[in-house]
Amino acid sequence: MGNAEIDPLNLPKGSGDPFRVIVAVHENSDPVLPFVHALCLATAAKGELEVVDVRKGTPDRTQLGIRRAFEQWRMLPAGSERSDVEKMGVKVKKIYKSGDARKEIAKRLKKHDHDLLVMGTEARTGLGHLFGLDLVENLANSQRQTTLYVPRRAKPFADPETGRLSLSKALVPVAEEPPAAPSLAMLRRIASFLEDHTPQV
Repeated sequence: MGNAEIDPLNLPKGSGDPFRVIVAVHENSDPVLPFVHALCLATAAKGELEVVDVRKGTPDRTQLGIRRAFEQWRMLPAGSERSDVEKMGVKVKKIYKSGDARKEIAKRLKKHDHDLLVMGTEARTGLGHLFGLDLVENLANSQRQTTLYVPRRAKPFADPETGRLSLSKALVPVAEEPPAAPSLAMLRRIASFLEDHTPQV
């Protein structure tokens, strides 16, 4: 999936349910690419997006503006209202927490049933070298949550400039544990949101 990797830990719900995405914005990674991927997927699916910002202090949150993104992608006109986002068929909720990042994100995962967790990482080479691995992988594993890892320098399949989803190939690691079937099921569901083509797996 470009350089973004799906961790196959949990089977997605059936296609009749809304596609629920949660993106965890934390201090160990640039928030823009994970946010863009989460917003694009939730929008394409006409699903639900929950943004959980656990950064401390007073970070720049203008980068995570929903209407700002839609206006840049020309999905909404300049000067749009909050109600215009709702008319697009996607439900968005933003949560701001300043406590322990792992605990706060885990609370949201336990409280609500999400299909996909999106988190940014500082990967240098491969999953085993992720900066902040204790936070990112611990959350995915402890919550048995299907997770999309988005490294800072990943080749995105969601274009930050246009909001367009484009996925031509996806690499799925196969091992006894975790099983590959959940990843394939999630890929099929994501592929159903793509207008132009089905990715080669």
